[in-house]
Amino acid sequence: MQFLDLFLGSFHSDAAYGHMRYARKGLGLAYNFILVALTSLLFVIYAMAMLNSTLFAAKDGKKPLFDDAIAQITEQMPEMIVENGIVTVTSPQPHYIKLRVTLMGNPVEGTLMTIDTTGTTTHQNMRTPLLLTNKEIIARSKDEIKIHPISEYHKPGEPPLNLDRTTIQKFSELVVRWVHDNIVKLVLGVSIVLWLSVTLFLYLMRLAMVLALGVAGLVIGSITKSPIDYAAAMRLSALAYTPVTVADAAVMALTGHPLPHGILFVLGVVMLHSAMQITRSNA
Repeated sequence: MQFLDLFLGSFHSDAAYGHMRYARKGLGLAYNFILVALTSLLFVIYAMAMLNSTLFAAKDGKKPLFDDAIAQITEQMPEMIVENGIVTVTSPQPHYIKLRVTLMGNPVEGTLMTIDTTGTTTHQNMRTPLLLTNKEIIARSKDEIKIHPISEYHKPGEPPLNLDRTTIQKFSELVVRWVHDNIVKLVLGVSIVLWLSVTLFLYLMRLAMVLALGVAGLVIGSITKSPIDYAAAMRLSALAYTPVTVADAAVMALTGHPLPHGILFVLGVVMLHSAMQITRSNA
C-alpha cells in the first residue's frame, strides 16, 4: 500500500491495519517520517504565511509592522561616533530604545535595547534583550548571553564612523528596502531551516511515542490472547496513532496549545487496542 492509502485507511480501513500488521515489514519508520515531514511542511507554510502577513503586509493604511518597528528604532537612536572599536555617545545615558506595536489586534510594548557607554550597565545587570556599551554589543536570551566586540564590525585604524541623524535615517531606509527586495529569499531560507528543525524534533518525539506504544502493544496482546511481535506492534502503532496526530493538530490550531503527552499516549493506546482487535481474526 502507498502512503496515502495507509494514511486515509488509518481512519476507517480494516485492510490498511491488516496490511500494516501482517504484510508490511520493518518498524513503520518510513511511514512515520513521511507523515511527520508532511505535517511539518503544512505547519511551516502556515507559520510563514502568518509571519509574512504580520510583519510585512500593510493593513488599514498603516505601515507594515516591520517598517514601523525600524522607524521607531531610528527615531530613538542617539547620534554616535565609532572609532578604534570604541563607541562614543554624547546624549544622557543609559538610553533606552522602546517599541510599541500591535500584534493580533493587541497593543504590545517593551524595551528592546539599552545604550550605555559609561560602564554603569553591564551584561550582569542588563534588563533588556540588547545592550550597547562603549566596546561591545551584548545579546541576552533566556538561556545565554552573547558578547560581540565593536571591533568585529568596525576595525581599529579605520576612519571614524559618524552616525549622525542623516546617516542613521539612510541606513534604516536601506535595511527596509533590502528586506522587502529579498523577502522571498528570506522567507524561503527561514522556511527550509524551520522545516528541517521541526521535522527532526517531531520525528524524534513521534519515535518515542511509537516505541512506548509498541511496548503497550505487547502488553495488550498478552492480556487479550492476541500475540504480536514488537516490530508488528510498532508498525500498527504508527498507523493507529495517525488519527491521534490529526486530532492533536486540530486542537492546537483551534486553541494554540497541543494536547498533553499523557492524554496523547492514552489515546494512542486506545487506538492501538482497537487496531489489534480488528486485525485479530487475521492472525
